[in-house]
Amino acid sequence: NVAPSSTIVVPTNGTTLNSLLTVSGTSSDATSTVSLVKLEIKNNTDATYWNGSAWGAGQSWVNASGTNNWTYASPSYVSGKVYIIKSSAADSAGNTETPSSSTTFTYDNLGPTSSITYPTNGAKLSSSPIVTGNSSDATAGVSSVKVSLKNVNDTTWYNGSNFTATSEIWLDATGTNPWTYSSPALTSGKTYLIRSKGIDAITNEESPSAGVAFIFDNT
Repeated sequence: NVAPSSTIVVPTNGTTLNSLLTVSGTSSDATSTVSLVKLEIKNNTDATYWNGSAWGAGQSWVNASGTNNWTYASPSYVSGKVYIIKSSAADSAGNTETPSSSTTFTYDNLGPTSSITYPTNGAKLSSSPIVTGNSSDATAGVSSVKVSLKNVNDTTWYNGSNFTATSEIWLDATGTNPWTYSSPALTSGKTYLIRSKGIDAITNEESPSAGVAFIFDNT
């Protein structure tokens, strides 16, 4: 009359994830054979449960594939939500595990946002600017900000040493919120375009906006 036990291996408790294709784990029974493993997948933020085809208000359990090493293809998760997964194994003698623990994770597949606060779009500058901006991320937090600097007239990008790159190059800014980037020497009479993008703690990247253009004139 001893129930089997099951363990969730993936995901790890307390993590923040930008991808989770499969929930997996193990189970065992000291006397009988494990016949079935079930999962309860709860969107804890919205208090809904996965029933195998949709999220609903009623508590629900779904069958995993396999027993001693089991898997379950993940449903669609929503970014910014917290999920709780429980597992329960049953054996061939009819004993069913009472779940004693759960695994909690946060799902986040959205990139941060960043903005350029200086210079302003359309500005005319006589000295190379220290570019400044802000960034934010609602879930995982911003880990870094990168910028690109384009010579619009010549269609070249700054590569960290000179303006010879023929495709966009992303360079590290200093800080995150606020962040700064010291511009290199610029050529008078040229228009430059600055773009920024944030990267969060679990490597989600922002899709950069159009950026800020300015004219450099020191003659």
